Amino acid sequence: MTVQLRWFAHVGLAGALAASAVGCAATPPPSWVEGGAPLAFGRAVWTQADGSRLELDERGQVRVNGEFLVTLDRVGRVVDDSNDPVALLDPEGQLFGTNDTYMGRIGLHNASPPWGPEAWVRVTPKGAVVLFDADGDTSTAGSWVGCDGPILRTCTLLTHLVLLESVQRPPRGPYYRPMPSWYGPYPYWGMGFGFYY
Repeated sequence: MTVQLRWFAHVGLAGALAASAVGCAATPPPSWVEGGAPLAFGRAVWTQADGSRLELDERGQVRVNGEFLVTLDRVGRVVDDSNDPVALLDPEGQLFGTNDTYMGRIGLHNASPPWGPEAWVRVTPKGAVVLFDADGDTSTAGSWVGCDGPILRTCTLLTHLVLLESVQRPPRGPYYRPMPSWYGPYPYWGMGFGFYY
């Protein structure tokens, strides 16, 4: 099965993943000043079945279909277009958002969501994006080109961020499915934390 994930340029990654409590300023992820895990950059493109593209450039800038999304730096930080913190990948592979929000674990080619230790996505050495559902069944969600060598972990991080945003997206339209078909029950972040069914 092939899965089409919706890019999040319209909502904005920073707003979707780093939303703070009403009236409070967001605090940067832990160890923000020191930085975290080393990331490598280069030209890499994730293309989905409909032809939409997420692009990483040599400076760590990420664009979706040509529109700016986020910037990464070489010590694991992710910032929005205002240079405000979005996330930090720490040296052990833990991903943290603002306000100490745990966002999962990132390995070289796989990542696990914040609500469980099992991998939910893998970027193969050839660039295929493979999604794992709650039962371990797989589906594909396009493929990366240019994720060779040390850039593979950066591609895995970006893939994970897209997946997090896609499961956190609020319901839209009359045909909205409460859960993606490729994954079981998942948490939904809004004003609190819980499972959204």
